[in-house]
This record gives sequence, C-alpha cells and structure tokens, in this order.
Amino acid sequence: MSLTEELAKLHELQNVDYRIYQREQALKALNSGETLKQHAIEIMKRHDAAATTARKAETDQRDAELALKSLEDKKKAVHDKLYGGKVTNPKELGDLEKDEQMLAGQVGKQEEVLLGIMDRAEAAKKQEST
Repeated sequence: MSLTEELAKLHELQNVDYRIYQREQALKALNSGETLKQHAIEIMKRHDAAATTARKAETDQRDAELALKSLEDKKKAVHDKLYGGKVTNPKELGDLEKDEQMLAGQVGKQEEVLLGIMDRAEAAKKQEST
C-alpha cells in the first residue's frame, strides 16, 4: 500500500472518528428524562398532599354536621318538652327556656363553623383537582 493510500485511509478513519464524536456529544445533550421524572414526582407529591387535605376537610365537615345535628336534636327535645304541656313548674319552664336559648346560640356557632369547614373542603377539592 502506498503512502497516499494510507493517508487517504487515515483521513477516512479520522472522519469516522469525528462523526462518532459528534453523535456521542449529541447523545449526551439529549434529555435523559430525569428532569421530567422529578417534575412528575413533585406533582404526585403535591396531589397526594392535596388529597390528604381534602379527605381531612371532608372528615371535619362530617364531624361538624354530626355535631350540628346533635345540637339541633337537643334543642328540639328541649323545645318539645317546653311546649309539650307536661312541665308546669315555672322554675323548670324558665330553665328550659334558658336551655333552648343557649342551644340556639350553640347551633348558630356550629353552623358558622360548618360553613368555614365547607369552604375549606371546597378549596381543598379544587386544589386536588388541579
């Protein structure tokens, strides 16, 4: 083989090596997907936290609704006893009126608490769905 042929083959080999180098660099520049994977993990964590918050708010709402129902039942029982005609003692009637007023105030407060919890639950559900 002559020197010219050897130089031509060497030049061709260098060109092949250079193309390999360019492809290796292009391959390194490609996104491995790690960034997207981390972003997806972050989104899943936020969703899980929002779902937990939503479940907690729903539980709080059910508890508040049960507490309100209990207060309303007590108030109704006192009201029925007060106006049922079975109690004739004026002192006991006065106590029942006070109990009814107190329970009415507690019902009002519990309704406000329930509305606040319902707002929180709705906001948590919206957060979960985004």
